[in-house]
Amino acid sequence: MLGISSTSASGNISSLFSGIDDLENKGRVQNLLALFKQFNPDLKEQLSGTSIQQYVPDELTPIDQPFAKDKLTLPRPSRDTVFYIVSPLQKIYFGAPGSGKSREVVKATNGMEVFRTTFHPDSDYMGFVGAYKPSMVDGDITYAFVPQVFAKAYVYAWQHPEQAVCLVIEEINRGNCAQIFGDLFQLLDRDKETGFSKYPLHADTDFATYLAESLSDMTAYVAKTGGNDQLLLPPNLALYATMNTSDQSLFPMDSAFKRRWEWEYVPIDYADAHTIRIKIGEYVYDWGTFIEKINPAIYELKRSEDKQLGNRFVDPLNGLLSAEQFRSKVLYYLWSDVWRDEHESSNTTIFQEQNSEGKITPIRTFGAFFEGTPDEQVVRLQQFMAANGVSPV
Repeated sequence: MLGISSTSASGNISSLFSGIDDLENKGRVQNLLALFKQFNPDLKEQLSGTSIQQYVPDELTPIDQPFAKDKLTLPRPSRDTVFYIVSPLQKIYFGAPGSGKSREVVKATNGMEVFRTTFHPDSDYMGFVGAYKPSMVDGDITYAFVPQVFAKAYVYAWQHPEQAVCLVIEEINRGNCAQIFGDLFQLLDRDKETGFSKYPLHADTDFATYLAESLSDMTAYVAKTGGNDQLLLPPNLALYATMNTSDQSLFPMDSAFKRRWEWEYVPIDYADAHTIRIKIGEYVYDWGTFIEKINPAIYELKRSEDKQLGNRFVDPLNGLLSAEQFRSKVLYYLWSDVWRDEHESSNTTIFQEQNSEGKITPIRTFGAFFEGTPDEQVVRLQQFMAANGVSPV
């Protein structure tokens, strides 16, 4: 039980409330003194001679009668005094498929609180921000706002201003960014010095209700945004994304959206690629050597790096790629996405086989890799490697 009976205790109270004359909310402080007096009836006498004595009430609220909420609630200290400022605030990592873009994001977000999502052609605003949805509660259908990844990251960042938070968007260009972001696009304009969004937005009714419930005690939020129905990205919330350049034709980004992000090209790491092996029958091949042979041919055909094979296009267990994985993942990608219309051209196609006598013949169909016995299929893969100048290690 709390007891305040000693002279030193009353001295501490006197020191604690020494600035009461400068406080605007004297009534609440007086009620706090009344609470102390519940446990120490002699408090007023002990504070005799101090400026605090006059604020100790004569009448007490009975101990079994709860104090009214406004009598016990002291103003919370503002939580926007210190904000962690992430740098950079918005960044897109782009490069060829498998070049290690996601790995770069993992490095960049080390130590951050990460919220992650992946865009796809069916992604929309409600799936990104949240929506009013029905749910069953005790057998009854009720409706409530169900937050999605943006809303969760946004609220968490405001609740933890001293912590770095990152919303990671994988494959950002696989979704329609204009449709997904909607008017949130405006929030991407950040002040270079403070890191806050330059222009606040009005949240829709459902989202605003969720914010009011989640941030109701955040005086810093209301002070900065002007109300719980306002949206403003804080400086501790970053948005990082990955973009596979080979998919850029799905939903092209407009220039206004692009220029609000920093961009970092992730090159193919051939040294890393040399750590991966391909096992075809009795032979083992170097993945790095394979892509060093194939990527120039891809560039020659497409005049672009977008379709080239990245060092981590494959990421096999223990660094060893099986013949089946190589055939069904790597060769099928090259057949269907790169050399789609070039199979009949002996000048540009890589789909050829070289027999033991050095004779090179074209591979007319992808199904040819599956023809014959398992041993014959292995031989055809080995002959494919030979035709492209890739020797066993």
